[in-house]
Amino acid sequence: MNNNILVAALFCFSLIFSPSTINLDNKVYSKVEEEICNIEEYGMKIEYITDENMKDKFNHISDYIKIEDFTSIVEKENEIYLNTSKKQFDLDINLIEENSKSRVQIVIVSKNRIDFNNIKEHFQVIHNKNMKNIKYYTYIKGTIRENNNIDEIEEKLIESIGKSKVKETKRINLEKGTTGIINLKSDYQFNYSIMTYEEDRKLILGTPIIFTTY
Repeated sequence: MNNNILVAALFCFSLIFSPSTINLDNKVYSKVEEEICNIEEYGMKIEYITDENMKDKFNHISDYIKIEDFTSIVEKENEIYLNTSKKQFDLDINLIEENSKSRVQIVIVSKNRIDFNNIKEHFQVIHNKNMKNIKYYTYIKGTIRENNNIDEIEEKLIESIGKSKVKETKRINLEKGTTGIINLKSDYQFNYSIMTYEEDRKLILGTPIIFTTY
C-alpha cells in the first residue's frame, strides 16, 4: 500500500480537528523533540457519534480509502472493525452501531511526523454537522536523550508548553518511572509518562489522555 491511505485518513481527521488545539499540540511536540527526546512514534485518535448508520458510515469511509487496501476487516452484528498495518504506520477504524446511530473510533499510529497544519494547506476543511460528542487525542513517544532526573524533565516539559500557561501539575511515581498531568489555565491538559528500561528511558506525552501503553 502506498501513502494514499495515510493521506486520506489524515484528511478525515482534518475535517474535525480544531486548528488552535492542533497548532498547540504541534508547537509543544516540536519543542519537546528539540529539548528532550528523539520522537519515534506519533499517535492520534478520534471518537465521535454520527447520525449515519453503521453501513452508511462504512460506505462513506470507502469513498476515501479503498476497502481492498485494508489488511483486516471484521464484521459483527453491531460492529465493523478495519485495520491496516504497514512498516511506517497502523490505521484502525472501529464502527459501532448504537440506537440507529454510529460511534466511530479512528486511530493512527505513525513513525513519521503527523502535522495537521500542513494537511490543512492541501485540503479545504469542511466540518460535518452530523458529527457529535467529538473527542480526540494525540501523543508522541520518544527516547530521552540526557540523563536528567524526573524533576528536571518535568521542568523541561513545562517550559516546552510555556510556564505562563500552566495552572498545576500532578505526579504519581511508578515502579519503573512516573506518570503525571500538566493542567493548563485554558482547561487543556497534557498527560505524560517517563519510564526507565534496561537500555534507555522513554517519554510519552499526550493530550488530553495517553491512549497507548507505557
